[in-house]
Parts: sequence; C-alpha cells; structure tokens
Amino acid sequence: MIDQVAAAVRRERIARELSLSELARRTGIAKATLSAIERAQANPRLDTLTAIAAALGVELVALVGGGSPAPVLIARGPDAALHVPGAELRTLALAAGSTLELEAAPGRRLLAVAAGRLVAGPPERPSELEAGDLMACPPGNALQLRTDRAVAEVVLVVLP
Repeated sequence: MIDQVAAAVRRERIARELSLSELARRTGIAKATLSAIERAQANPRLDTLTAIAAALGVELVALVGGGSPAPVLIARGPDAALHVPGAELRTLALAAGSTLELEAAPGRRLLAVAAGRLVAGPPERPSELEAGDLMACPPGNALQLRTDRAVAEVVLVVLP
C-alpha cells in the first residue's frame, strides 16, 4: 500500500509540474517528509494525505485507491455516447431540417453546440443557439432540438 501511495503522490505531482518545494509550500508539509513519502520511506497519516490531495487538486482516492488509474473513456463518431458515473454524454448530429424530441427526464440536461445553428429547449420555451452556445435545461422537461437549413452538432450531457 505504501508503494502505491508513494507512486500516486509522485505521479500526480509530476503531472502538475510541481516541485517538491512547491508542494511543500502548498501543503505546509516539510519537503523532506514529502520526499520520504514519494520514496515509500514514510507511512503518512490520513490528514497528511488529505492535505497533499487538496494541494494537487485530486480526490483522496486518487492517492490511496490502489490499482490502476481510471481509464480514459473515448467514444467516436456521430451519436457517440459515454456513460460515466453520475452523467451521460452523447454527441448528436442533426441533419438539416430535422427535429429531435427527447422525453422528459428527471435529471438536468446540458447542451453544448459544437457546430451549426438550431432551436432548442423545452418545447414551450425554445431558444436559438449557435456554435459555442451552452444551454442548461431544468429537470423534468421534454427537450426539442430543431434545425432549419443547416446541419448542427450538439453535445448533450444528462445529469442525475
């Protein structure tokens, strides 16, 4: 376990391009102690690991979770979808002149327009959107996406 913690602390520190001195400054932990932790020559207390995790901007489980790091998830192509804990991400490619109706859902839905223009939102409150626009729809509402003359690409995030 100590070896895993040591490797995780070092990996996360280096990934953020932090020196041991800078991590010591951010945590208030002596540089020598941090060095010993990274060399698996110290058995850090929970409060020490919590301070290190906070300074690195990671969850404590990233340092003590053991095993290999979580995989990077990739979905490619039109209508690609990723299911991650607590959210669903989906790309939608809408043909020119098309309408997509999404039923009411209990979670909040976020839209990010990647390309094109469209009219989107709850059917009773549609809004015109274009590339770069973001929209957050409240839970419990149906959602309608409609294009006129051009193709649109949208990223849809569904939260619980």
